[in-house]
Amino acid sequence: MLGLGSQSAVATEAGGGNYPNGAESYLVTPPPPGIYTVVYANHYSADRFNDRNGKSSIPNFSIEANSINPRVLVVSPELWGGQRFGMMVLIPVVNLTVHTPALRQERTGLGNLNLTLFATSDPLPNFHLAYGIDIFFNTGKYDPRAVANPSPGFGTYELVFAASYSKPNGPQLDLKLMYDFNEKNDDTNYKSGQVFHADYAAGWNAGPLTAGIGGYVLRQTTDDRVGGIRVGSDGFRGRVFAVGPELKYNFDPIQVWFQYQREFSARNRPQGDNFWLKTVIRF
Repeated sequence: MLGLGSQSAVATEAGGGNYPNGAESYLVTPPPPGIYTVVYANHYSADRFNDRNGKSSIPNFSIEANSINPRVLVVSPELWGGQRFGMMVLIPVVNLTVHTPALRQERTGLGNLNLTLFATSDPLPNFHLAYGIDIFFNTGKYDPRAVANPSPGFGTYELVFAASYSKPNGPQLDLKLMYDFNEKNDDTNYKSGQVFHADYAAGWNAGPLTAGIGGYVLRQTTDDRVGGIRVGSDGFRGRVFAVGPELKYNFDPIQVWFQYQREFSARNRPQGDNFWLKTVIRF
């Protein structure tokens, strides 16, 4: 699937972004023409916030985020040049708990509305491409005085390119590349930097079952700024790598995914564990 709305376990302003990394795995490109309901259930937890050197920087820190992310997906029949076009709309519901040395806070609310516009095609047998834009509107629950916010407090424009190779009873290879342009948080005057990130997966199809590994990689490319001034000596640039096992089963017309990802080498952000359960139903 091409896009997904905000989980907002953390923000770039505190080490993350609007897009929940690792949400996509097998079949990152949109499905055949039709109308679909997609539901993502996510649990993320971390007990450390790493500094720019990868060392734990906040004593007694922990974060736990649970979210339900329902989405409606529409894909057109083939139109101009064999292309199919489509759109997706998603509004996440997020429960977030944050522990710091000073307090414990739990808040629940809506994350940012996500709209995805895309085109997709099949240029070669078993090979699928998609490209488009994700728009995260700053509509979610946010309080600049809180440490636990279901929304990061800013919008994002995300360019997306995805490719998938899927052979029945053969290899399954998927890659989704994204580049984020973040808006300024008007409540804090904080401008999060631009971010390159990717979801990936590699596995083997055996009838209705697909099994393998997957994860994500993130690298911030420009500095965070407050009032135009760079944050810290390194611009508070974040990065992280994650990998873990992934399973998909096709019950037809329902498909189910399970994903676990362990984070490594985090810089200027939390480092923890990510669990996903996803279902897709075609009408």
